[in-house]
Order: sequence, then structure tokens, then C-alpha cells
Amino acid sequence: MEIKGKIALVTGGAKRIGREIALALGRKGVPVALHYHSSANEAQELKSLFQKEGQTLQLFQADLREKTAIEKMAREVEKKMGPVSLLINNASIFVRTPFNEINDTHWEENWKLHLLAPFWLARSLTPGMKKMGEGKIINIVDRSIFHPFKNHLPYTVTKAALAALTQGLALELAPEIQVNAIAPGILLPAEGSSKSLKKEGTPEELIRTLLGLIESDSTTGSIVSI
Repeated sequence: MEIKGKIALVTGGAKRIGREIALALGRKGVPVALHYHSSANEAQELKSLFQKEGQTLQLFQADLREKTAIEKMAREVEKKMGPVSLLINNASIFVRTPFNEINDTHWEENWKLHLLAPFWLARSLTPGMKKMGEGKIINIVDRSIFHPFKNHLPYTVTKAALAALTQGLALELAPEIQVNAIAPGILLPAEGSSKSLKKEGTPEELIRTLLGLIESDSTTGSIVSI
């Protein structure tokens, strides 16, 4: 796919990896619909940066744990910006949950954000992609789906479910739409972390992988580990 001028929706795009993805797409000439939940200040700062660089970004606030909010946001994006060609499901929560402290809320929050939100976004946006005859969905999972993190069971399990959804959607949406996932290791320090990191990867490596998957019209159902 030639991405210049195509509309991209990036969820959880105001901070960290989502911000890097949005910036990379904007600098490739992609108008970005940027979803955020509570990071309004960071989203506005990113919009200002896009404006300074002469790129297009519009902000869309939504709680992706709510199906009605997802469907409403999808309609607003298409109404204001046009059909979405690129859906990047990046929104995530990462909360330490020791085994004996896990409760129903932990499971519900992780399931809704990591599995149900990407599914309902796909359901909402793929009719437009099918009509255009092309589309890409890229889900950001985690290397913990191969090597689980201790004290993060709901996170790890639901990210693994998103990887399974990726492969299922690749089959359901072929041939017009390609669906892939990227499973990064530690690319940025966790918020509040003061520990130094071993070299496991960089945001730039994720961006290169992302752009490669977007540009490929024959790769689908893949989980690319970084």
C-alpha cells in the first residue's frame, strides 16, 4: 500500500510508543486520527507539533472499554476525515497484578481494552476498507505472549488473545485487508521506572517493522517479534 494521503487511526496515540507511531506516519504524509482517553494534555501537545511540521492530526477522545464509545468514535473519524485505511491498535494498560491479588476488575479491564476494543474497531472500520479495496490493521501485542511476565497475568493473557484475534481477522478479512501484529520487548522505560535497561530494542525498530507491514500487500496473519 502506498500510504501517503491515506487516513490512519492510532489508538492510545498521545504518549510513548503510540506517539512515536503517530509521528512516523505523519512524517510519511499520512493524516492521523489520534485516539486518547485521559491524556488530553499530551494529545494537544502532539497536535501542536503536527501543526508546526505542517502535518494533519485530529484528536478523538474515547473510553475504549465501552462499545458504544468505540462505535461513536469510528463514525466521527470517518465523518471528519474520511474512510480509514490504517488501523493501529496500540491502546493498552500495564498494571502489576500479583497472582493472589487478581480480581474480576483486572480481567475485565484487560479484556475490554486489549481484545474487545480492537475487535469492535475492526467491525466498525473494515466496511470502509472493503469498499476501498484495501486496508491494514496492525495490533501492538507484546513479547510476553511468548515469555509471560510474572505478576502481570491478565495483561499477558489478553495480549496473547489479541495475537490470536490478529490471525483470525487475517483469515476473515482477506484478501482486501491485511492484519498483522508486532510483539515488542522493552522499547521505552516503564513510566516511573528509574532502572536502566539492557538493549532490547528501540522505537525506531518498531517503526521500521510497522512501515514494512503497511507497505506489504502479501503479508497477513503474522506476529513479528522485536
